[in-house]
Order: sequence, then structure tokens, then C-alpha cells
Amino acid sequence: MGEPGELEREAVEIIARAAEDGAAGTPWYREARGIVSVLAILVSASSFLFTWQTHRSEEVHQKRQEFRQIVQELTEMRLHYIADLARITDEGQRRGINSVLGAKQNILLEAAEALVETIPDEVTASAYLTLAWENVNGEHLAQAERFFRAALHATGSPTGRTYAHRDLGLFLADYRDELAQARETFQLGVRQLDHEWDPAAHFALADTYESWGGVEQRKGDAAKGQELLQAAQGQRAQAQAVLDARNAARGAPPVAGPLPIAPPRGLQSASVLP
Repeated sequence: MGEPGELEREAVEIIARAAEDGAAGTPWYREARGIVSVLAILVSASSFLFTWQTHRSEEVHQKRQEFRQIVQELTEMRLHYIADLARITDEGQRRGINSVLGAKQNILLEAAEALVETIPDEVTASAYLTLAWENVNGEHLAQAERFFRAALHATGSPTGRTYAHRDLGLFLADYRDELAQARETFQLGVRQLDHEWDPAAHFALADTYESWGGVEQRKGDAAKGQELLQAAQGQRAQAQAVLDARNAARGAPPVAGPLPIAPPRGLQSASVLP
């Protein structure tokens, strides 16, 4: 298989021969050598393109696998950290855990962010949100905001977009102190589900209203916060009623609703840094 430079040289030679043949009154396409050369170049170019595309596909697949492993390790590390805090009361040991996990967190985040630069279209919204909250926990707020906003465009589902708006709204309110933008973002998240009716949509709306209501209460508007929390309860009740009715028809016991895409609030707030 020829390299691009070799293919270009062959093409130049054929053009030159074609010009000579044309000047002599013999069209190049009537020369067997010219036809064979052109066909050889076409076959070589096609083979080169196919090989390049195959190599690129394998490279993307490998990077996607590496990225998933890093995100999974970050999530597991966070869960282990929460468990350690509940188990260990000695402040010296806690500081030691903070130091070790903080260093590991930075290494994993740097590796993940380097991969994101090479395969941005392969990163899911939930992965972006995980990276965003880990950056928040490490006080890398500018990078966190970039990932929160990237999550808005990484999912095509209305439910996924609602969760992405919810998390961005929480970030804007609690870490940027931009309450007006946070309210607008929460509202945009709610609007994503204007025409959705399934239980997953109701649970997503409940989570969004609940997060929004908590923000309003923390920012001093208790009445508005309570109104939003009541709306959350209404959405959750609607979803649960549908699930309970379906399970009753099947003879199965009632079940709880799905877990939210983003980590729960307590998990988001915990930091592995001193």
C-alpha cells in the first residue's frame, strides 16, 4: 500500500505522461500502461483510506474504554470516600485519606480531560456531569462549568437534558451565586419535558423541582421553595401511582422510582480535598 506522498508522485508522473501522449496525438486512456497506473492508484488510495478509517475506529474505541474506566474509578472512589468518612472518626486519618484521594482525583481528572479533548462526541451527558461534580469537589470551578454546559448538548433525550439543566442550575446557584441564571436554567430544564408523560419524566421533574426548591430555601425565599417542593411531591406521586398501578396489574409489589443521573446531593458536596 502506497503512502500519500508516493501516491502524489505517481499521479504527477501519470499527468506528465498524459501531457506527452496528448502532444504526440495519442490519448493517455488508449495506452494500457496509463489505464493500469490509474487503476493502481485508485486501488491503493482506497486501501489506504480503508486502513486509516479502521485504525481510527479502533483508536476511538480504545479511548472510549479508557475514559469509561476513569469515570467509573472516580465514582467508586467517591463512594469509598463517603464510606470511610462514616467509619473513621480520627481527624488525622481523615486528613491522610483526603491527601491521598485528592492526589488520585487530580490524576484521574487530568487523564479524563485529556481524553475528552480527543473524543468529545463520544462522551455521554452523565459522564460530563460526573466530571463536572468531581471538578467542583476539587475547586476547579471554571472547568466544572465547561463540563456542565457540555452535558446540555451531549444528550438527545428530553429527560437527560432536564437532569443536565438541573445540575447546572445547582452549580450556578450554589457555587457562582448567580440565582437569576440558576432559576432560568431550572425553568429550561422543566420545559424540556413539556410534552413527556412517562414516569421517568415525572421523576426527572420531581428531582428538578426538589433541587430548585432547595436552592430557593437556601437563598432566603422559603415560600417559593415550599411551593417548588410541593410540585416535586406531586410529580413523584404521579409517577409512583403509574408504577404501582402497573405492578398491581402484574401482581408485583410496589417499587421505588429510578435513581437520578447525577450523584445525590450529599455525594456532590463531599470533597476529597482538605
